[in-house]
Amino acid sequence: MCVVNAKEPISGGSRVQAKQVGTICVPESMVPEGKFGRVDEVIGQSVSIDVPTGAILTSSHLLTRSHAKPGTALVGVQLSDSSLLSMLRVGQRVSVVASGDDGPGIIAKDAVIRGLPHEGGGGLMSNDQSELVVVSTDEQSAARVATQNSQGQIGIVVR
Repeated sequence: MCVVNAKEPISGGSRVQAKQVGTICVPESMVPEGKFGRVDEVIGQSVSIDVPTGAILTSSHLLTRSHAKPGTALVGVQLSDSSLLSMLRVGQRVSVVASGDDGPGIIAKDAVIRGLPHEGGGGLMSNDQSELVVVSTDEQSAARVATQNSQGQIGIVVR
């Protein structure tokens, strides 16, 4: 059975480019659930985690609504301190914090990074000036994050 695989490493949060993927034929017993059979099914899609060379791409590799499981949501975190970006990785668990009248507080605990901005565009966030990190969290926390983005400083604590 022929499946789509990575011809080179694909960084989490970036969009799949044609040069990064190809097809290989493997025994059906080795084909993972959620596989893709055609390259055009994945080109332009955002990758949710780092994909190593040779890996068979599956639906779990792509950033889709399926990453927002029932009771969870995807939300953008506009970082007030962009120096943290180099420490962050897709799939990493973090806490989202914000400053308030009573001092700093956690507004989303145990959030999972689903997308990061990349230099030169072409990533999940195509605006080169964007410092938006996409996380998945429970719906109430996502609402707090979205509200806080427009009201004050917000940051991420690496766990």
